[in-house]
Amino acid sequence: MKKMLGFLNKNDQAYVFAIIGVICLIFAEEVSVYAPSFIGGMMALYGMINLLLGIILNWKSLEFQVGNNSIMIILGIILLIEVDNTLAIMGILWAFISLKEISEEIDEMIAERVFSKSRTLVCIMSTIFAIMLMIDPFHHFIFHIRVLGIEMILDVFMIRHHHSKINKI
Repeated sequence: MKKMLGFLNKNDQAYVFAIIGVICLIFAEEVSVYAPSFIGGMMALYGMINLLLGIILNWKSLEFQVGNNSIMIILGIILLIEVDNTLAIMGILWAFISLKEISEEIDEMIAERVFSKSRTLVCIMSTIFAIMLMIDPFHHFIFHIRVLGIEMILDVFMIRHHHSKINKI
């Protein structure tokens, strides 16, 4: 999600995260109905745009991510086409993407040598939630939408706190 909003400045990203978080908290059931189509479309579109921009802007240097963007396109199309098992597919995808983001967060903490209790706790809790979602995606999906809402709202504060810490160094 952070990568998809990369074109926005940090303050605008924070507002978008907070708004999406509130929507996920209040309208979790409704979000679960439309999420597969919306997210499938966004993933496919994001992958296609990044792939095309990469080809157009970086063709000679080959510094664009064909693999990652191709996977986003494929997964997005699967979510749009596979209607019967969409929640299970999306739940498992969500869990994998969460685990990937957690691993990137851990790598970032190690690289920056900035270890905070709150970031570590978020990584641990996110890992537990991702495992829950992988084990039983149907049962935990709406719960995870609410957790996502809380996480997105808290992420706004975490990002601001993290950047203020780095700026002091």
